Amino acid sequence: MTNDLTSWSISDVLEATGGRLGFGEETIRFRAISTDSRAIRGGELFVAITGQKYDGHQFVHMALEKGAMGVLVSEAFTSSDAPGLGKDRCSIVVPDTLKALGDMAAFHRRQSEASVVAITGTNGKTTTKEMTAAVLSRAFSVLKTSGNFNNLIGLPLTLFRLTEEHEWAVLELAMNHPGEIGRLSRICTPQIGVITNIEAGHLEGVKNIDGVMKAKGELLEVLGEDGTAVLNIDDQRICRLAEQFDGRVISFGIHASAEVWATPVSQTASGCSFDLCWYDESIRVRLGIWGNGAIY
Repeated sequence: MTNDLTSWSISDVLEATGGRLGFGEETIRFRAISTDSRAIRGGELFVAITGQKYDGHQFVHMALEKGAMGVLVSEAFTSSDAPGLGKDRCSIVVPDTLKALGDMAAFHRRQSEASVVAITGTNGKTTTKEMTAAVLSRAFSVLKTSGNFNNLIGLPLTLFRLTEEHEWAVLELAMNHPGEIGRLSRICTPQIGVITNIEAGHLEGVKNIDGVMKAKGELLEVLGEDGTAVLNIDDQRICRLAEQFDGRVISFGIHASAEVWATPVSQTASGCSFDLCWYDESIRVRLGIWGNGAIY
């Protein structure tokens, strides 16, 4: 049974995660997915995530008391930890609840016909996301990442908001270790990927700037030859990634060597202005913010 983008059946969850039903009836449905026991309003599936500071399994009892219809837990969880489980409240058991959360989001995304733009880079992700969503919203129904919901928990929660009305989703992808951008990209399966720049940020898990380049390049690996990459070719490391990409590349920059470029650039304390050029066409752009980062 497929997800109708408004509710979840137990069979949906089992299909998405490969989990098993621990307690409860297979007829139970969930109106939403939640990872925060404090936000439970009734009817949700509570996913118990084990984090650095808290273990969601400690809040299973609270989630059930507040009206969750089910809990998604790890193999180590026992029914004695949640006396509220029974015929009308279920538990679904998986090896890894964080992976299961992403798998459910990927399942949900596959039910949607919306086009997805995924944006990553060391700097400028949020501004680029906001501007892209603002432009698309002039003609389409758009879902966009809220706040910092751009990691392995936040991205799935964003995708769960995707409805049949949405025509586009503009998503921000962040990382702090190798493989994370790849995993996020596989969850949201974008048709278009944007890399804003590559600098020495988020080095904790990648050691050096070449590690950052490789990590950001995971987005292009998922896009593949059928995808479109929108790339800042004023960044030499992004140029190296572009050379290895088999899909369509749309380049941008402040120089005419890009397919889309800005010239002449004028910057004042109140903002910046420039001609946005592509091929033999151009439009005048004025922004209430300044700096090359805003122009890119």
